[in-house]
Amino acid sequence: MNQATSHIPWTSEEIARFMTKVSQPAHGHACWFWTASKNKKGYGRLFLRGKCVQAHRVSWEFHNGSQFPAGLFALHSCDNPSCVNPEHIRPGTNTENIREAAAKGRLTRITQRPWFKRFENTVNAKTHCMRGHPLSGDNLYYFTKLGVPSRSCRECSRIRDRVAWKRRTVVEGEE
Repeated sequence: MNQATSHIPWTSEEIARFMTKVSQPAHGHACWFWTASKNKKGYGRLFLRGKCVQAHRVSWEFHNGSQFPAGLFALHSCDNPSCVNPEHIRPGTNTENIREAAAKGRLTRITQRPWFKRFENTVNAKTHCMRGHPLSGDNLYYFTKLGVPSRSCRECSRIRDRVAWKRRTVVEGEE
């Protein structure tokens, strides 16, 4: 969730209230656990200045003394949603977040879902596309989308491209 908090400096009362909801281990760089309210995904949340805000973002702002950068996501190096340790949180893009999740094996692999084998067998059993073109030989195009191997009809792809090209040239010609 991309959520901006106030850019007004935090008061000592707000910081003290926040820290009462945090369980800090005695040793160094371990996770700080949020002990208060959490959302469905396990991320801490609290009401601050009349808004429900994400605890890890507030922690980052408290400890860095600046507003969390607009348009960026809070990336956890520890992969623990209830962690509010500012050393474990950094601003980043959604693309970075997805790449890190994939590299760490945190994304659910579509191919491991129970329904995938049934879907794969159905798709691979097709011999013709919906327009009747054969799904074989030079007319068959293999690609991977979101880690899932797929196949497509080249002729249908050409038809879609021609229609899109005509639509684009008509729109550009009207300007």
